[in-house]
Amino acid sequence: MFDQDTFGDRLKFLRSREDKSPEEIAELLNLSTEQLHKLENGSLNASLDFLVKLAGYFQVSTDYLLGLTDIPHLEQGASD
Repeated sequence: MFDQDTFGDRLKFLRSREDKSPEEIAELLNLSTEQLHKLENGSLNASLDFLVKLAGYFQVSTDYLLGLTDIPHLEQGASD
């Protein structure tokens, strides 16, 4: 089941893993820094389009971002 806290924690982790400031990541994702912080602390929900954009940018699955799996990357052909 989706967990907003897990989403925020994973977004923070992925941002820190990039070794970029919140301002840099927000700019890359066309967000304000305030919006990024709200996503990370659970007070702003991501749209489906934005969720897909985040997953693509960070090279992780949407299921990982949503807390539905602990595996960040889907294996090629896993859905076959």
